[in-house]
Amino acid sequence: MFVSSPLSSSEIAEIRRLLQLLGNGRIDRDEKAKLQRWVCENEEAAWLYVQYMNLCAGLCWDMARESEPPQAGGREPETSTSPVLGFLGECWDQGVAFLLRPHVFSLVLAIGLPAMMCLMLVVTLVNRTPPEWRGPVAVITRLSDCIGELGDNRVPLVAGTPLFEGQRLTVQKGLVEMKFVGGASAILEAPTTLEVRDRNSAYLHAGRLSANVPPAASGFTVTTPLVIVTDLGTEFGIRVDP
Repeated sequence: MFVSSPLSSSEIAEIRRLLQLLGNGRIDRDEKAKLQRWVCENEEAAWLYVQYMNLCAGLCWDMARESEPPQAGGREPETSTSPVLGFLGECWDQGVAFLLRPHVFSLVLAIGLPAMMCLMLVVTLVNRTPPEWRGPVAVITRLSDCIGELGDNRVPLVAGTPLFEGQRLTVQKGLVEMKFVGGASAILEAPTTLEVRDRNSAYLHAGRLSANVPPAASGFTVTTPLVIVTDLGTEFGIRVDP
């Protein structure tokens, strides 16, 4: 993240000194790290870096032009290449040659690699699938003259007992009121066997069930051996004979 606070005159002078050392290939590791921190964290320092690199590239271009041997007869060789394309190609070659210099390449790599890793991390976090719900999907809220058990271990039914995916309630006597995490509530009347599927659905093997589904729990589903009932925000009752 760039900091927009202006640099002092002494800081600007220090950055220019480090840039000159970088261009001459005489910058050491500590100085390179110091320059990298400035460029990565301060907008004005980054602008000075870009300005210096543009200046170096222009000087390299001028030196390359001046070092070309004159053509025989003082005439330029004829070519069918577009002047614009030729200029862009020469700029590309000079830029690549400049970036491949050891000190420049190492600095670009040191700056670009962390930025690329941060970008990959952001993309991964954005595209990551949210974890599946592993907590209770329902809870027993009230019992009325009830005798029943929970699961294969025949645990007695108690108000406040959390219910997880796949657990089965067997109500042998009385009434059981339960509330799903999705917002729907249901009352089971004995004799009833119900399997909790998830936070907004259940499977009624046998017995009677009445449900109250608020709009927030729209889509609450009760599956039976014969039908599938999906409620869109009302109340309903269902009975399955054993």
